[in-house]
Amino acid sequence: TGSYIFELQGGIDFRINDRWNVQPRLIHRVDLSPGFGSEKGDTLLTVGLSYSLNGFLKREADRADERKTLKPDIEKKEGTRMGWVRNLSAGLTSAKGNSDNLNLLLNFETIHRSKEDEFFFKTDYRYGENQGVSTANRVQNGTRFNWKFDAYNYAGVGVSFLHDDAVDLSYRITPGVHAGRYVILTDMGGLSFEAGLGSTSERMAGIESTKLSFSAAQRIYWQLGDHTYITQEIAYEGFVEDPGQFNLSSYLYLDTFLGENLAWRLGLSYYYDSHPTGNLKKYDASVSSGFSYRF
Repeated sequence: TGSYIFELQGGIDFRINDRWNVQPRLIHRVDLSPGFGSEKGDTLLTVGLSYSLNGFLKREADRADERKTLKPDIEKKEGTRMGWVRNLSAGLTSAKGNSDNLNLLLNFETIHRSKEDEFFFKTDYRYGENQGVSTANRVQNGTRFNWKFDAYNYAGVGVSFLHDDAVDLSYRITPGVHAGRYVILTDMGGLSFEAGLGSTSERMAGIESTKLSFSAAQRIYWQLGDHTYITQEIAYEGFVEDPGQFNLSSYLYLDTFLGENLAWRLGLSYYYDSHPTGNLKKYDASVSSGFSYRF
């Protein structure tokens, strides 16, 4: 007697179409006889998806209109889209109690493509806490503008910025020039390679420096199906004064559109620093899940 476990769950299902639901959930668990050093209560906030093989039950209004969803059928997207494309994505996980952590990911990307030029802007923000201690506070963005000589070859300018508390990096700013080529370019997407030179100014562990840098990158954007896309990048940055010192960053996003503009996003990222400060590890890797909105 006196040993009980209570668990309360609450949430709302948001219908996206006749097969997909978004499911935010709040779960609270109480253990009246917890183990040594453990708290009695745990609270968890999650956001997930549900899929019905046979389709969800239709509302009366939908039956009257002979519609299966609250929205029209999802239009087939184009892999290579001219003009402006903007994506805003977010992911959040939180737990309180015996497990006390918070992870937040925000991403914004805007792209403009035409036959004459291309413009890319992307910014990421990551924040994490564990037991009330900050484990991640990272801001990274990049801007590139390309002039196209023809459909496949281009040259351009760009600038990147990075702030990362985990490695005691106050800032790293790199303006530069580059040239590249689309090895594959179709209606489904493209694969490109580029190389460039820049000047990297940074403040790490309180020490400021400016170095001549060289870079190389490989990028893919591709339509895997009518409603599924993959975006991937591997970027290398080395330094002329010390070729043995370099940074390697990569990411991969898999977007599955659930509606006309809303997509579920699975993200993978990896960062490698050949010369980290202090006793820090040389690499950081993360897996994230959230939602992306295209407009």
